[in-house]
Amino acid sequence: MSQPKSIHSKRLPGVLLVAVILLSMLWMLTYRGAGRPRQHITIAGHYSNEIRDREDNTFTNAFDAYFVAQICGDQWQIDVSRSRDIFEGTEGYPERIKFATNQWERISFDGTNTYYTSTYPDHFNVAMTGPHDLFTDIFATAGLSDGGQSRLGLYSAWLAYGLEPQRIARIPGHTIPLPWRGCTVSLEGFGYRWEVQPADGAGFAKTIKMVRDRKLDLAEEAEFLRPEHRYPTEPETKKFEQATLQVRKSVPDWLTIAEFVCRGHLTTNGISVPGETVFTQFTSSEGLTNRVAIFRSTLEAEWVKVEPYANLTFHAPAGADVRVLDYRYRRAEAHIAKNLADYTITNGSDYKGTNDASLWQQVNGQ
Repeated sequence: MSQPKSIHSKRLPGVLLVAVILLSMLWMLTYRGAGRPRQHITIAGHYSNEIRDREDNTFTNAFDAYFVAQICGDQWQIDVSRSRDIFEGTEGYPERIKFATNQWERISFDGTNTYYTSTYPDHFNVAMTGPHDLFTDIFATAGLSDGGQSRLGLYSAWLAYGLEPQRIARIPGHTIPLPWRGCTVSLEGFGYRWEVQPADGAGFAKTIKMVRDRKLDLAEEAEFLRPEHRYPTEPETKKFEQATLQVRKSVPDWLTIAEFVCRGHLTTNGISVPGETVFTQFTSSEGLTNRVAIFRSTLEAEWVKVEPYANLTFHAPAGADVRVLDYRYRRAEAHIAKNLADYTITNGSDYKGTNDASLWQQVNGQ
């Protein structure tokens, strides 16, 4: 979005000059304070995931993925697939987003809740029973709280288009779980502070650093009761998670474990969105004092389309049976096997709200 043209003070009466200054200040506060523009923005492109080879220390391509991101003010939705068929249409613009039955993931935010959906049967990292086409986690957060580890590196597109710097700034400690650690079943991804530098306009991030901060650690039992985490009830499971907690605590304070950098933008209709980004993960080495890059994801947007504002819809694709784990019903004090709501929806039905009596009965009856 272009900045207002400067106005020379000698050409304006004093009262009018004051009015112009006040209006300019209000415009800047609205633009920088209210977050993203009130348009329907669609961005499509691809990203490449690379892993460092331990033998020769070179990066080799693991796989490519394709994405379509939709942004409508505070709402957004990102679809990712191994197939370019995820977007199709004429003149370079998709007429619809195809529901790929294999190797497809989606993350959505409706302004209050985050929905993470996957076609992968091991999405929840728990045994599945019965036939399901999709698997969805729901969290009352604006962050990427996944039910496992994204099989398609979904967080690469989420960092570019889903994460809002202002929301991170409002979170105590500026912390959310590392998206690739599977926060529901592992404690390794907590305890990191997100240092976010906004791009001009504050709607997207220019740079992000995930920094180890031991002040964010909790007492052990409180760690297990984090709202995004599924409380381990089996002794072996809890023993394993205690081990992952120790791995996190061994990471040196102030060590940057990952970085995101926006290298360029696409601009159309006065709207500027990330056009090229690089996300890098690091590991510690040599006595946990140095970091070594082990994973790199390079994203490139191919086009951006701006349309009038319209609310996004949040429901499962038609014709799909969806297994849902709803963390909004989680009882933090409950050391029980099923401490969240678990249900199935079909035929593109809406996800249940937070006041469903049958789900509260399910949770309270466990």
